[in-house]
Order: sequence, then structure tokens, then C-alpha cells
Amino acid sequence: MEGGFVTILNMSIAASWVILAILAVRLALARAPKKFSYWLWIAAGFRLCCPVGVKLPFSLFNLLRTDDMTFVPADLGMMAEPQVSTGSLAADSLINPLLPAATPQYSANPMQIWLFAGAIIWIAGAAAILLYGVISYGLTAYRMRTAVKLEGNVWQSDRVRSPFVMGIWKPRIFVPFGLNDETMRYVLAHERFHIRHGDHAVRLFSYGLLALHWFNPLCWLAYRLMGWDMELRCDEAVLASGESRTAYSETLLALAANSRRFMPGLSGFGETGVRARIKNALRWREPKRWVNAAAAVAVVAVVTACASDPAVEALETLDSCFVHIEGRSFTAQAAKDFNFDYDKLPDLIVDGEGTLVINVSVSGDTLTVGEDYYQALGTNGTTIKRETFTLNRDDDGLFRLPVKRRGTSSEDEYAVYYIVGDDGKYSVRVLFPAS
Repeated sequence: MEGGFVTILNMSIAASWVILAILAVRLALARAPKKFSYWLWIAAGFRLCCPVGVKLPFSLFNLLRTDDMTFVPADLGMMAEPQVSTGSLAADSLINPLLPAATPQYSANPMQIWLFAGAIIWIAGAAAILLYGVISYGLTAYRMRTAVKLEGNVWQSDRVRSPFVMGIWKPRIFVPFGLNDETMRYVLAHERFHIRHGDHAVRLFSYGLLALHWFNPLCWLAYRLMGWDMELRCDEAVLASGESRTAYSETLLALAANSRRFMPGLSGFGETGVRARIKNALRWREPKRWVNAAAAVAVVAVVTACASDPAVEALETLDSCFVHIEGRSFTAQAAKDFNFDYDKLPDLIVDGEGTLVINVSVSGDTLTVGEDYYQALGTNGTTIKRETFTLNRDDDGLFRLPVKRRGTSSEDEYAVYYIVGDDGKYSVRVLFPAS
């Protein structure tokens, strides 16, 4: 259960960065057709339901210096000094001091208890939101049992205040009685566009993702904005068929006055962002071809970058050395030509033991790494171990060195690792906190 919760947390953190990127790109696409803004949400949906993506060198997550998309380590509950790496130093500095340290004298670490409690709360919240959606959907279906068939999949009911689509395999359009011919034409054009493009299924799927990530406020914002973009895209499609902007806007206004209830998973004609939709409809113009082309290229690039995982840079192109602790997302650039100025060395933290992952250019399949182990840092430190290792390249083109705390002191201990690459010697410092 805790493992599933950690997986959800990692997906939610990744999706948060994607949502922030989408919000920025939406601003740049403000004057472009809204279908392009709507398509951007594909990346957010992918990140919210899939923990891994194809590795590409231009992934958004290369900017976060993360290699394996592990923001919350799977063994967080067992760490002596639990730490997460969200990709934001400011967020990490706020979160990590709050995480409780291990207590070996007890049968369970506090962090294990926190994770268990968090998993229980997450499941309870997800179940409550799903239950609300199911009950709301069921009550709406029950109210529609007296609906009268008008034509095809169009049904009329005196219990409908604003038109909407309901159903998955055989979706129906429900409309109120008393709509004139012009209003009915607009409504059916709008709702049939939704059905042709599977928007009714997208609504249900996105509500399910919202239930899984209910604790993330950015997901609630994304759910709302995606609904707006979906409706704006549909409005523009109707207007592109030659309908009057003014008359269509008047229809939106009239039916919006009858819609006051949130219907999870349902696509309602006058439910979402009506004021913005009316403004957009009144100023809508047929877009120029170059605008469509430029927006399409931008959307493909952004979605690809957001949905992909960071790829390890080809060793032949490296002119530096990058290192990280396996299972942690933070990647450090090792210092070149170290001159014993310890303050300039990048720090990695290992609780007890871990694996140092090294990405450096070497001509062969082996790498030489030296280790100087200290009980205290700096010129007054006592070297208690000096050793040299020869590492073999793994299937990912990387080198892995198991590292662990070697001393028995009650203070922090350090190790400096010297990595001999083709274009120089690199150094990195690993801190082993006092237990």
C-alpha cells in the first residue's frame, strides 16, 4: 500500500511540473485556436497515470537534473535521514527538515508510520471523491429515466436545466423542453462534436485521475482548465461551420443561466466558463494557416518534452562528469581538477549505504575511481580509508560504485571520490550523516 502511495506521489510531482509548463505555454497560445491549448493536457494526463516515459535528450525533466524520475525514494521509510527531491531546492528545504529521522530503538521508523498514515488518508480521499462521482452520475441517470426520445440519440426532459451528454458506449444528448430551432441547432452541433471526439469519455477518465491525485491542488486547477479548453475548442468548431457568433453567444448566455450544479464526469453545454466562452466566441476569427502550423509544432514539441523521461547524455559528447545517488533525482556535476578546496565540491548525501552512479566520458569500458574517507572534513580531518576501485560500464553506459559509511564515530563522515575521465580528473564529496 505504501509503495503504491509513493508511486502516486512521484507521478503527481512529475505532473505538477508538467502542469506548470502547460500553464506557461497556454499563455503563449492565448490567441491561437483553443484546440491547441486543449491538446497540451495530453501530457498532464499521461504523467498522472503513467510513471515512466520514453527517454529523450530534450525532456522537460532534464532541466530538473533528474535521471530516473524518483522524487520520493521507494525506501523513504527506511532511511536514517529521510529526504525527497522535488526538483525545487526551495520546496526541498521546506519539506526535508520536517521529515522524521529513523529511530533504531523502536520496531518502526516514524517515517514508515507517516507513509502508512498518508496512504490511508490518500485511499480514503480517493474513495470519497470516486463515490461522490458515482452517486452524482447515478442520480443524474435516475432523473433521466422519464426523458422522452426526440430523435436518434437526442432525449428531452423537464428535469434538464442545461443540455449535456451522458453515457460511454452509447452516449445520449439530453436537452430541456422548449428550445427553439436555432438554439437546438447550436446545442446539437456542440454536443455531437463532443461525442465524435470522445470528450464524454475524456471527462470520466480525467475525473478518475483527479480522484487519484486529489491531494494535489494543481490537479484540481488542471481539471478545471482542461474543461474550459475542451468547451472553447468545441465552441470554435461550431463557429467554424459558419454559425453566427452573436446568436451562438446568446444561446450560451441563455442556457448558462439554467446551469448551477457541478456534474462530475459529464459534459454540459452551459456548465463551464461561460463568460470566457462568450468573450471567445464574440472575438473568434478563422485562424490563418501559419498560426495553425506554428501552434501545432509548439504543441507537439511541448507534449513530447513533458511526456518523456530524461535520457542519459551520450558519453561521446560529454565534456563533464555527472553523478547521483541511485534512487535519488538530484544530479550533481563533479568538480574538475580538484585542488583540495572542499567548499567547491558538490555534496551528495547517503544514509548508511547506497550506490554512486557516474556518467563520464571514458574510451574503454572500465573506470578508475579513488576514494579518500574522512571522519571529519577539511585539513584537520582524519583519513581512515584510502582505496582505488575499477568499475565496469553497465548496460546503460554508466558506472556504479557501492558506497557506505565505514567509520564508527558519532559524527558525520565524508568520502571524496576521484573519477578519472578521458578529459580530466573529477571529484565529488559524499556525506554520511551521523547515525
